[in-house]
Amino acid sequence: MNHSMHETRREVPIAALRMPAGVCHFAIGQNAAATDEKVPVRLVARTGQPIEHWYWGLIVHDLAGLKLHKPSLPLDYCHDPGEVLGYVDHFDTQTGDLVCSGALVPFDANDRAAEIVHKARAGVPYESSIAFDPDNIVVENVPAGRSVEVNGYTLNGPAVVFREWSLRGVAICPHGYDKHTPVELDRNATVQLSLLTWESPMSAPTPAAMSGVTAGKDHHDQHRAELQRFVAAFGAEHGSQWYLEGRTFADACALRLDALGALSRQQADEIAALSAERDDLKRQVSAVTAEKATAEAELTKLRAENELLRRAEGRGEPMPVSGGDAGAARPAGTPIGGLSQGLAAFAAALKLPSQ
Repeated sequence: MNHSMHETRREVPIAALRMPAGVCHFAIGQNAAATDEKVPVRLVARTGQPIEHWYWGLIVHDLAGLKLHKPSLPLDYCHDPGEVLGYVDHFDTQTGDLVCSGALVPFDANDRAAEIVHKARAGVPYESSIAFDPDNIVVENVPAGRSVEVNGYTLNGPAVVFREWSLRGVAICPHGYDKHTPVELDRNATVQLSLLTWESPMSAPTPAAMSGVTAGKDHHDQHRAELQRFVAAFGAEHGSQWYLEGRTFADACALRLDALGALSRQQADEIAALSAERDDLKRQVSAVTAEKATAEAELTKLRAENELLRRAEGRGEPMPVSGGDAGAARPAGTPIGGLSQGLAAFAAALKLPSQ
């Protein structure tokens, strides 16, 4: 039976445009420093063979339909635009895979590019992942029982083929898959794509003809429900992060318990520090209060002595001895008013003329 295709528009999650790729190869000499100006890198950005994808199911990128967003593309870490590692500017599909070449560009001994260079030299394997532009993508849905030609071989349905697509960026990742993309890439955001679906010209699309799309949609719905479950249980930040990392719900519960335990210990340490600070402040307040009481007592005593002196001077009585008995007279021969004994006697013998 002859078949034809019809084009529809379908809403898909933007995270479905992240794809696993292949292994990264770094041209790092034994004497190369992590802070060298450039370190050549070569990576398989996309295999020409079909892979299983969390949203699409079995999927293939038609390398003949590849377009470049621009001649040189950024090379970042796990699709994080805040961590650009370098660039790729050479793209080759002759081997049947999309092989990209470029360079890492470290600028500091502690930046991410320098870290990757150091760890790759030590044997740490890195993989790559691609991101492509949601605009001008043409997707072909191949139902069960249908075969198509792509990348030089025959692909049997059900499957999905990206016939036209624009490469926007390449990432180096520890695991080479979009589940390690930063949480800021909202997995619930969606885009509209053109979908070409095979059908019989005499009838509407059958369930079998739409099986690939239906399976993809069901798969997406399952992922969305599971993501919502994680977010409801562990919050938007941790729930999204652990789900995108591929954690099971049980693993996430254990991580949450560990996080709560760490938070509890941190809060206990903060409370202990605040309690110690409070006790120290109490001691300081007690010391200041005691000093204030002593000062007030001395001030009261000085005021009393001053009052006795003022009264004695007003009555012409001998001056009391300061610091001793307030009512005691000065011993004989004690200078009065700061005068020596001779001057005091002279002053006492003076007689002022009467008026």
